[in-house]
Amino acid sequence: DFKITTDEYIFCGPKNGPNVNEFKVENCIFQSIRGARKKGNFIIGCENHHFFLNNNSFIGCTAYDKIIKCSANSNNYYFKLYSNIFSDCHHPDDNKKSITILTESSKNDFQNNTFTYLDKAVSQRSLEINYYKDCKMIGNRFTNTFHTDGSAIKFNEPGSGTNDLEIADCVFTSCQGDNKSSGHKAGLIIIIEKLNFHLKIFNTTFKNCKPSYVAESPETAYFVRFETDQSTPP
Repeated sequence: DFKITTDEYIFCGPKNGPNVNEFKVENCIFQSIRGARKKGNFIIGCENHHFFLNNNSFIGCTAYDKIIKCSANSNNYYFKLYSNIFSDCHHPDDNKKSITILTESSKNDFQNNTFTYLDKAVSQRSLEINYYKDCKMIGNRFTNTFHTDGSAIKFNEPGSGTNDLEIADCVFTSCQGDNKSSGHKAGLIIIIEKLNFHLKIFNTTFKNCKPSYVAESPETAYFVRFETDQSTPP
């Protein structure tokens, strides 16, 4: 049970120098690492480097901001997340607007990861992806996610990539969103904003997913909400 008294438990940023081509964390176990006294904003942070998390386990970790944050101020960096387990990782408090992973990278590749939350009171959004062109979302599993809007994944804008977003072979189980707090127009499981290309979702399963609040017009609570770019609609 380790308490973080700095902003990040592990951080790779500009001060590490331009020779760090890829920051790679592989085959590690992070267990019961906790933010303390409003410190410990991230378990791992990466800024302006390629970032690769492969085959790690994060178990019972808490952070006041995000468990993982990938920051980038250009289109040159990728973030790869392969075969990682996130179990019972969340904000230390009852904060349903928290996010497990935020990426600002322009190229994101998430494959065969598992996100599981044990207590709905501290469950949160698993992924927020700022730029979703060139993004692969393949073979990931999400269980018991909860957020006021977009409980499992929120895609914010296309970005400058050349390849369309790919979603395939994912499973969403017992994920919930609160359509009441979103004006009864929630994307309960997934939100994709500013969509301006044809989107295909393959072999993806939603099981036991539902809104946490049943509106007078429950049809306004959507499992997946697409907000299209009206200038170039798909």
